[in-house]
Amino acid sequence: MDTIYLQAQRKNTVTCGQNQVIIFDDIISQFEPADSETLPINLDLATGVITFNVVGIYLLEWVISTNQVLGSPQVVSVSLESPGKEAISFSAPIRYGQACGNAIIEVDTPGMTMLLRNMTGSLVFLTNTVAADLLIYSVDTAGVTGPTGPTGMMGPTGMTGATGATVTIIYGK
Repeated sequence: MDTIYLQAQRKNTVTCGQNQVIIFDDIISQFEPADSETLPINLDLATGVITFNVVGIYLLEWVISTNQVLGSPQVVSVSLESPGKEAISFSAPIRYGQACGNAIIEVDTPGMTMLLRNMTGSLVFLTNTVAADLLIYSVDTAGVTGPTGPTGMMGPTGMTGATGATVTIIYGK
């Protein structure tokens, strides 16, 4: 199977409030299979929700570039969240600069969703260059097992085996 991938960026300056989803505004590249109308990975640019439509194992990597974090402590925290799964959180002790994170996730059901959220506890100002970058690619994907195919043609009859030993059974005594 082809490698499934998606890369998105946030290129415009933005503030990201406490518990706010990090929104990406540009899909840089994406695998688009020729034989399907559904994208294997879909990123909703309005909501930041990522939908995985193909079962498999994926590696996610992200970078958030900040130029100011309000309040204290001076730590940037980001959480990767999916309904029904434990959140994966990353923190960087910075006020200015880049906070990076990565995760390997298993998508066991098509339609699983995920998002990145600011968990810093305060307002974060993202830079005016590439403010955020997200890269997702498949490590291993497996499609749904299809139905069993028809039974093949009967093969030729094999050779007759050797005659076995004769056994005599006596009943009654």
